[in-house]
Amino acid sequence: IDDEMQSDLWSIKFDLIKEWQEENILPLVQRFYLFAGLGGTLYHCHYDLQPNLHVQLSGRKRFILFPPEDWENLYPFPVHHDLDRRSMVDLDAPDSEKFPNWSRARGLLVELEPGDALYIPPYWWHHVQSLTPQTTSMAMWFFEYYPLSSNVSYGVGPRALDVVLMRDVEELVGKHFPDAPGEEDCTKARPIKASQVAAFLRWLKAQVIVQQTTRDGSAARPAAASPAEEEAALAALTVAREELLASVLGLIQDRLQERDSSD
Repeated sequence: IDDEMQSDLWSIKFDLIKEWQEENILPLVQRFYLFAGLGGTLYHCHYDLQPNLHVQLSGRKRFILFPPEDWENLYPFPVHHDLDRRSMVDLDAPDSEKFPNWSRARGLLVELEPGDALYIPPYWWHHVQSLTPQTTSMAMWFFEYYPLSSNVSYGVGPRALDVVLMRDVEELVGKHFPDAPGEEDCTKARPIKASQVAAFLRWLKAQVIVQQTTRDGSAARPAAASPAEEEAALAALTVAREELLASVLGLIQDRLQERDSSD
């Protein structure tokens, strides 16, 4: 870092940031990242759980931003996957057969010049590429909650609530499968638990379809028989499937009622 860049960094009004945090206007700064890259460097389309202020110091970067509700077009990896929060779609070479809805995603194109800053709210997808031979930038990440209101998320708008709910459902289901050997650290990839959660959610979807057709007066269709590997995954559950199904549906119902009451 040269003298000019150091001067830029220390010109940030940290005292003002601290004042806003003490007044509960802004969450505490969690960490700073300094990025240095070469032309063409690509950060695959993903979203973050924390608010992020991205400041361009030198060179140029292109951001393609997608709103949280585009999750169904961007096909996120499961929560317990090692690529959690990333899109399965390669936006530079999308597979329309495997991901048919990707073209429905509507992105916003932003190019940052030196001195520009971009605020990225939690759960907003962003696909980032360096446009110049060399780039440097700084990202200021904030904690997810206000310092004096630990139960109030910062920057999470109504458009992100579906993604929050989906993540919470996956986490709830995951808690009812024991940790496989080597997967005790929840901050790392848990492929076995990811496959178990996916198996349960497929089973859950089949049950909901059966219940829905019964309420509609149609002939109820039995859930398709699970393959042997699906049954093996579900056998690891620490509670009965029907009990966990009720818990998941209860969580969804409570969240939807909260939304209705806040409107």
